[in-house]
Amino acid sequence: MNQTYVQIDLGASAITYLRERLSNGKTLSKLLEQAVDLDQGAICIFLPPESKLDHLEQFKWGGKLAPPPPETHTQIVGKDGTRWIGKPVPNTDAHLDATCLEHLRRNPVNICLFEKWMSKPSDPWVEREKPRFLFLDEEMYFFATAADGEDGLHREQRGARDAWPPLLGVLARKPDSLALPVGRGAITEKELAEIATTTENIIVEVYDGEAYLLWTKTPPA
Repeated sequence: MNQTYVQIDLGASAITYLRERLSNGKTLSKLLEQAVDLDQGAICIFLPPESKLDHLEQFKWGGKLAPPPPETHTQIVGKDGTRWIGKPVPNTDAHLDATCLEHLRRNPVNICLFEKWMSKPSDPWVEREKPRFLFLDEEMYFFATAADGEDGLHREQRGARDAWPPLLGVLARKPDSLALPVGRGAITEKELAEIATTTENIIVEVYDGEAYLLWTKTPPA
């Protein structure tokens, strides 16, 4: 990770945004609402130093990061011959991956779990592409462990993203009873509740995919 980042501590407005995201979530989000006292923690964001730092609390809007350089642009040609320029969305994925990997490598029982909000195990694309995931009824969760390495972790967190709502993930401990699959595997509500209880960090996407908030549980005195 060659890019440098600045940590910016945030307050009540970021906690409110996180609460709103949890209220729109799946079973994991509901269990986090029950198990985690968000006021007993700190929340921050990591941005490149050249980012626009005004209106930081407008979490639903992008434009905070500098636009990507012209050499990263691609020319796209439609079926009708129409041409336009594709510009990649700037993001802080490298820092997100590094944050998750640090947690995973700290303890072999640690896990990173992401809600896959808009998809169901029965969707045609799931059968076609055969992603790795955990399921509870019709809910899907993507996950990563230290064994996945940087590339595997990046694949899982990118795969968990949807157009809406913003990506939500946790850094926690894997329940002893949870068997992680090679393809698809079941997870129980009890196991999700254990993950919620052991959550150390909550990740939620902001600025239209450009960055993420990181909530960190305050260690016991």
